[in-house]
Amino acid sequence: NWQQGWSIAKKHWCCVHQNKGCEVVTVQTSQPYDCQAGLSNWNVEWSRGKQLWCCAKQNLGCPKETTSLPYDCSAGYSNWQGGWSPGKKAWCCQHFNKGCAVSLP
Repeated sequence: NWQQGWSIAKKHWCCVHQNKGCEVVTVQTSQPYDCQAGLSNWNVEWSRGKQLWCCAKQNLGCPKETTSLPYDCSAGYSNWQGGWSPGKKAWCCQHFNKGCAVSLP
């Protein structure tokens, strides 16, 4: 039995020079998860592992970013001086350069 009886060096030499004693490497062709199965309800049906794998490998089942801005700086911009709150003015000025009060010298 060459697999157990031969040393690693002998296996290597015989494989390179005689094409004998070469280790056969099997490659896994199946995926650990079927990302199409349950995709329509992934956030409830999928395990955490399946969510992470399918998002990373197939860009499926990824949580959507739902971060919304605190203010819509386009809404009411035509009357920002009188219609916006001080908080909206400050935020929109800082982030979008809209609603900034200009101080005269």
